[in-house]
Amino acid sequence: VIKNDFLLQMQLDEVLARVILISGRPISLVEHPLWIKFFNEIRPSYKLPSRKRISTTFLDAEYKTMQEETRAEQICPFTV
Repeated sequence: VIKNDFLLQMQLDEVLARVILISGRPISLVEHPLWIKFFNEIRPSYKLPSRKRISTTFLDAEYKTMQEETRAEQICPFTV
């Protein structure tokens, strides 16, 4: 169960970070009291990632993903 909780935490962190980064929202959003309250209400066991974690781990990963997608589009620009 602990492993599953850890994997779920990682997946949720990744999705949240991607939403914040792609939508252009400030990373500090995760420290706002209303966001903390919101996530505590919908999933008390979920702990928001720190903005440092988002700005390093997830920002770097998202940048690499976007680079790969851009390269793929340049190779095959007409695929859907």
